Amino acid sequence: MKKKILMSLLTFLAFTCLALNVNATILNIPSDTEAKAPLDIPGENAMLYAALAEPFDFSNIKFTVAGNESEYITGHSNMQKIFLTSKPDFTKSGLAVLGDNWFTAYCLDGNLKYPQYGYLNSGLAKSAVDSSDYKKMLDNYVLGALLNNQAGYKAIEEKGDGFYAPTVVYEVVNPKFEANAKTAEQQYIEYLDAGNALEVKVTKLEYVIYESSNKEITADELGLKKLETSDANFSFKKEDALLDKYTTTKMNSRTYDHALWILEHSYPTVELKQTLETAGADYDKLIEELKISGTDDAKRKQVGNYVYATIQYAIWKSYDGIDEGGKKLGDKLVGSEELNKLYQYLIKDRAEYNGYSNLKFTNTLTLDQPASGKEIYKENDKTYTYGPYKANFDALSGGNIELTVTNATKTGIRIVNADGTVINQIEPGKEFYIECDKSEKIANVSIKLALKGAATFEPATNRGRIYYAHYPFAQNVMSGGKIVNKDLEKQFDLVYNPKTGVENVAVLLLITLVAFSLAYLVLSYKTKSVEL
Repeated sequence: MKKKILMSLLTFLAFTCLALNVNATILNIPSDTEAKAPLDIPGENAMLYAALAEPFDFSNIKFTVAGNESEYITGHSNMQKIFLTSKPDFTKSGLAVLGDNWFTAYCLDGNLKYPQYGYLNSGLAKSAVDSSDYKKMLDNYVLGALLNNQAGYKAIEEKGDGFYAPTVVYEVVNPKFEANAKTAEQQYIEYLDAGNALEVKVTKLEYVIYESSNKEITADELGLKKLETSDANFSFKKEDALLDKYTTTKMNSRTYDHALWILEHSYPTVELKQTLETAGADYDKLIEELKISGTDDAKRKQVGNYVYATIQYAIWKSYDGIDEGGKKLGDKLVGSEELNKLYQYLIKDRAEYNGYSNLKFTNTLTLDQPASGKEIYKENDKTYTYGPYKANFDALSGGNIELTVTNATKTGIRIVNADGTVINQIEPGKEFYIECDKSEKIANVSIKLALKGAATFEPATNRGRIYYAHYPFAQNVMSGGKIVNKDLEKQFDLVYNPKTGVENVAVLLLITLVAFSLAYLVLSYKTKSVEL
């Protein structure tokens, strides 16, 4: 059933794109541009629309086939970035179709590759022929909006088995235009082109079966009352008819944990060059390797395309392995050693994938310390060494943690590693120690941990999102969270009780109390009269 419906819908979409007037601005393909992270993370149930950038060639890159390293899967020659926006703008050209607040996303299913509906509209829009049949344009707009509605498509799917795309029977409810120098239909198209919503009443859909007999689906059968409005009327904008619609949800399933990790640790959530550096790859070497030429901006755009495509393949592998004719992606990228480093870094097995989507990042620094009373690690004639300590952070990512002794009035305190070498920074999770000279009689040490440019979510709940498609056969897409780089600091006050007598505050207090008590007894005894 689904294959028949898919064939019918694809036929309808191709006809729609070819029949509509170029001057009506169906959908401008955004010019190729760098990927961009969300400025504001869409809230749950937010509505978004998808568009695709101009294709770029990734076919000089190959991937080994899982289970057979001598076979290869060739990268797509028409890779495209996916853009999401909450407010499309059809009144302008180029990227303006995305509005002001657009961002880049990745798709999940290696078999579908792109949002199918937007992809077909984008690709076929270039081939659209000039037409003055505004009635047909309007018919296709109404049907496209109906198909792009979850409730509407479900009804069509249940009632329209085996039929080609239907003819929609409807009337415009609001606004009403009378024919003048222009037909009413032309005025309706211009009204939609200006960004307005058109309200129609759909009476029925008419199908033609292969055997040339007819079938009708009435408005009641379509369940139109379940659409956006409370009555049988149907209101839509141009984007509802021509772009994939998506509903936003939080990422809270372990099915997406690995993919979410990739999204939150790579481009564009993380800056392009940093993405490569973190994976052990080099931006300049990649340019030489791929023989990329042009201005610095042109080079960066091409590198961004290769990195975006590599990340997309890594997500496909992490999600379902991407099945192409029974072949699944292997563990090696061929054609660029620098991109291979990135690919292997992203697909690497990690324990942190488990439950990753449920993690709560608090953006704080932490210090693991020895148990109370067991602070002394070792001692000699001159020094006490306390520890071990481990510094860590609860943010998305960051570098080494800086270590500073803040007891400004004290000397004889050093922070050292396991070899006894003085250090001023440490890798997260690595052990370090505090060394104190016995002669300084140190009973407490204050140290400051600092992490420069830590990648944090602002706010902490601004994690990645998954966007569920409304249109049939268009797959779900994902984006990373909103990352802010900021400095983290925290001070820790450490109290020691070394076995040096006076340095031990508790022992010193006890000795003082005992001495005071003895002196009191002696004085009391002296003042007593002698009894015979």
